[in-house]
Amino acid sequence: MEHGGKLANEMRESIIRAAVYASRTASHSGSFIGSTGETFPDISKAFSNHARCRPCARCKNNKQGAYHCRLKRKHTEADYDDGSSAEILSPFFAMPLKELVPLQEKKPIGK
Repeated sequence: MEHGGKLANEMRESIIRAAVYASRTASHSGSFIGSTGETFPDISKAFSNHARCRPCARCKNNKQGAYHCRLKRKHTEADYDDGSSAEILSPFFAMPLKELVPLQEKKPIGK
């Protein structure tokens, strides 16, 4: 994913969608199905490493990552580096669950 391109952007979006789905269904840290149809072991690690979201300044000072800040605590403050992770995530929180991750319907996160 470090090289970018269409496949990387699709995978990044599938990670964000799966992470928001996990947050909204309280199934944190489970496996998820990526845009390739492949199952990956840990949504929280994938989100932290590849979603390009950052924690707020308070969570950064407390050594908490983006997943904990944005999806467990649902902080909406600006990123510690003045980015806008909350704005990136807000449309995904507004989507119906079935639209958010249609592939998860076959194999729910964490099962």
